[in-house]
Formats: sequence, structure tokens, C-alpha cells
Amino acid sequence: ALQRVKSQLGQSHPLWINGKKKHTQTWMESLNPAHPEQMIGKVPVASRVEGDEAIEAAQRFFPEWRATPARDRAAILFRAASILREKRLELAAWELFEVGKGWREADADVTEAIDYLEYYGREMVRLSEPRITQQVPGEINLYLYEPRGIAVVIAPWNFPLAILTGMTAAALVTGNCAI
Repeated sequence: ALQRVKSQLGQSHPLWINGKKKHTQTWMESLNPAHPEQMIGKVPVASRVEGDEAIEAAQRFFPEWRATPARDRAAILFRAASILREKRLELAAWELFEVGKGWREADADVTEAIDYLEYYGREMVRLSEPRITQQVPGEINLYLYEPRGIAVVIAPWNFPLAILTGMTAAALVTGNCAI
């Protein structure tokens, strides 16, 4: 996994909005904190224009996503967890280079991300059915969860996969869009 990741260092990774690559003028280099001369890769710096485009795309998609059954949204999280399991060693290797984590901590971050996907998916399935709160003649009293809109996820650098995944998965599985 370390050799595979090392062979991919230095690449540029595009910005994607609404399923399309976006070209930006400014790029940021990600450097290995343990070896600052080693560039991990380049990522685009989005401007307010790209931010507005992402918000508009999320607003357009929100009605469709909100109407997607909770079990289908949870199934997407379960599939993502499966993909992360398959790429566990490679993802941990990326963390060694990009944030300078030791192997044990990097692997823990990856497995925590998998746990978040599984946990939020299962909790959404459990919580997705409306519940009658009380029996009152002539009334229907239901307790249910409704999607709210768009979440913006800004995760800290020290747990680059787990916290990002947890915050994003929680928003998505509940029927919200996430940027």
C-alpha cells in the first residue's frame, strides 16, 4: 500500500461540482509534514464563484435527494463502507504521507470512518419510520425526522477521513445535501 501510494504522489486532483470538473486558477500544494520537500498532490482552491455553484447545485438536487427513501440512502453508506474496507490499507498509507500519522493512528482513522458509515446508515434505517407518540381520539400524533437542506462540512485536518466522513454521512443519510 505504501509503494502504491508513493507512486501516485504529486498528482493534481480536480474540483468537481454537479458531476463536472471545474477549472480554477489557484492551486494549493499538500506537503508531507514529516518531509516538507515531498509534495503529496495539488488541489484547486475554490473561489466564491465555485462555492455559489456548489450551493446552487445542492439546492437543485435537494428535493430529489430528500425524496430518496431512507433505506436507499443508508444502502449508499453501506456500499461506501465496503469500498473503504477494500481500500483500508491504501487509505491509511495516504494518511501516513499527507498528515504524518503513524500506521496505527492512520488505520484507526480509516476504520472509524467505516464505523461512522455503518452506524449512521443503521441508525437512519431505525429512525426512518414515523412513530405514533400518543393515542388521542380524532388526532394523529406522529414523531418523524425531516431533511433540513444543505450542510457545509469543514473538517479538521487531524482526522482527515473519520471526521469528514462522519459529518458528511450524517448529513447525507438523513436526506440533506452536503458540500
